[in-house]
Amino acid sequence: MVKDRNSPNESNEIESASSEMAAHMARMRSSGILFPPLFFPSILLLLEEEPSHGYLLSKKLAEAGIVDDKMDPSPIYKILRNLEEWELAVSEHVEEGRGPARKVYQLTDKGREALSFMASRVDTATDLIKWFKGKYKALK
Repeated sequence: MVKDRNSPNESNEIESASSEMAAHMARMRSSGILFPPLFFPSILLLLEEEPSHGYLLSKKLAEAGIVDDKMDPSPIYKILRNLEEWELAVSEHVEEGRGPARKVYQLTDKGREALSFMASRVDTATDLIKWFKGKYKALK
């Protein structure tokens, strides 16, 4: 039996997922993440450029306009913990002279594969944004 694509259960699941995603995006924006779609890929990109700790990533993300410079950095640290759990990054404690050792993260091969995938998604999004802008300009 072929499942009806528009079944009530599936529609409810899609609506529920869409609502959850919208709520998640709103929470991200209210937490200081100014451009949520680029938050995760930007962390991967910055870690590939240079192994970093959370504070440095926070500063670089703020400079890029991805996050507010006054944001609570806890979402960054959560992503870093997840990256390590998902084996996309590894960390080590590094002494930097003053203060306690910092936990510095760097991408693994699996993390570089994730970055490559995310970069291809950003390319697709760029094409879609160009399409949208062209259509919008044509309306004026």
